[in-house]
Amino acid sequence: MENRSLPKNIDYSDVLPQSVPAIQRRRKFYPANGATFSNKSNKQIRIEVSSPNALLDPSNSYIEFDVRNTDAAITFGADIGGGAIFFDTLTIEQGGRVLSKCQEYNKLNSKLLAMTQEQLGGRLADSIKGLTRANNGNALNTVAAAGGQGTIYGLSQHNSEAVMAVGAKIKFSMPVISGLFTQDKLIPLPMVAKNSPITIVLDIAVQENCGVFSANPAAVDIFEISNITYTASLIEVGGDVLNQLTMMRDEMMGGQIAISGQDWEHNGGSIDAGQTGEIPIRIPARKRSLKSIFFTASSDTFNSAGLGTTRFDVYNLSFCGTGEITQYQAKVGAVVYPAEPVICGNTCNTNAEQFMELCKAFGSLGFNKPGGHHNVCTFGGSILGGNALNNGDIETAAGGGIILGPQSTNVLSMMPFGLDLDAFQHTAIEAGVDTKTLAEEVNLLLTVGAGNAEPKIIDVWALYDQHYYFNSSGDITFSN
Repeated sequence: MENRSLPKNIDYSDVLPQSVPAIQRRRKFYPANGATFSNKSNKQIRIEVSSPNALLDPSNSYIEFDVRNTDAAITFGADIGGGAIFFDTLTIEQGGRVLSKCQEYNKLNSKLLAMTQEQLGGRLADSIKGLTRANNGNALNTVAAAGGQGTIYGLSQHNSEAVMAVGAKIKFSMPVISGLFTQDKLIPLPMVAKNSPITIVLDIAVQENCGVFSANPAAVDIFEISNITYTASLIEVGGDVLNQLTMMRDEMMGGQIAISGQDWEHNGGSIDAGQTGEIPIRIPARKRSLKSIFFTASSDTFNSAGLGTTRFDVYNLSFCGTGEITQYQAKVGAVVYPAEPVICGNTCNTNAEQFMELCKAFGSLGFNKPGGHHNVCTFGGSILGGNALNNGDIETAAGGGIILGPQSTNVLSMMPFGLDLDAFQHTAIEAGVDTKTLAEEVNLLLTVGAGNAEPKIIDVWALYDQHYYFNSSGDITFSN
C-alpha cells in the first residue's frame, strides 16, 4: 500500500505532541539601577534578563510593581491603561544596542490597546492590571440603564480622583508590549552574551498625564514606584538540548537563529486651530513590511470647551476624539492606501466604516467582538458643544473641578483610527507595504472639516514586521 501522509486530524499515530525534557520555573528579575523610582528623581528603570540554561517564555511573563502615593494631601485616580500609564517610553536593549523603542508607550496602551484589545467578557481583567473597574466595588460600577432596561456595567466610577488616597499603595501588573516579547517563540537566553543581557528599560512618564488629581501635582513628587520585577516564565532544558540548538544555529541556519515579531514606532504631528481641508501628517517610517497605521487626535489644552483647566484635572491620556476628521488614507510614494479614503462619522451608525477599518488594522474582524470594549454605537461616544474633540461627558467632580470623560456609563470617549496596509507580497512573512527599499515617503492624509476650534495633537503608531537574529557571537541584531 502506498505510504501517504495523513491530515493531522485523522492521523491517529500522532498521539503525543513533540517535546524535550524541560522544567518550567518562575523567576523574578529585579532592577539593576536601584530599588525605588519616581518622576522627579530616579526616572529610568533597567531590568536585565538572563539565564545560562533556560529559555524565556515571553507570552507568560509580565512586569509587576507597587505604586505608593507619597504626598500628604493630594489624592489620585488612575487613567485607563493599567500599569503602562506610568511609563512614556519602553526600550529593549542588549549590550547598549537598542533593539526596539516605543515612545508614548502610555498613550499606546491607554488610547489604543486597552479598549480595543480587551473583551467585555473579562470584566475583572482590567482591575487586575489597573484601577479601571472592580477595584472601586462592583456596586458602584453596576448602574441602572435608561428606560428600565436592566443594568450597564460601565466606567462611571473610573473618573474619581479619590481612588488612591494619601499614603495608599497599590500593586500593578502589565505585559511587555514589544516585538521580541509579544511573539510566540521561546527566547534562547543561553545564546545571549553573558556580559550583555537583554535589558528592559522603562522611562517614568510625567505624572500629570497619569490620571486626575485633587490638586496640581506639578511641584511635588506624588508616586514612588517600588518592588518592580520582571516575573519570567523560564523553561530550563538540559545541555543536550542547548547543544542541539547551537548546532542548528551554526550548521543549519548560517550562524544565527531568527525570531520574527511585530513592533511599534511612534511619530506625531499636529492640526492647528481653524485649519481645514487635507492635512498631511508625515510618517518617517522606513520599513520593509509596514503592516498597519494607528493614530489618535487629542489635546492637552481643551480651550474651546472653556474648561479653564489643565492636564491634572482630566483624563487626557486615554481621551481621543474625532478631531473633526471626515476622511483619511495613507500615501506611500505615489500610491494611496486604500484607493478610496475611509469615511469617518461622529455619531452612532455614521462611524461604522471607520470602526471596521480600525478592527481590520488589528486583523480582528473574524473574532466575536473585534473591537474589544468598543462597538459601533459606543465608539467615540457623544459629541459635546459642537467640538468633535470633546466627545465625552463633562461633569463636576464631587470635590470640585471639572472632569472630562469617560464619565457616563455608555460613553467611552475614545475614538482611535486605524488603517490596514497588508499588501500580500511574494514573501509571506513580510506582507506589509515596503517603504524601505525605495526610501518612499509616507504621509497620513487627513481631511479636516469645519468646527476645528482647538489645536490637536496627532499621535501615530506604525506597526511593522521585525526580525531578530541571535548570532553565534552572543549579539542580537535585527532587520525591519
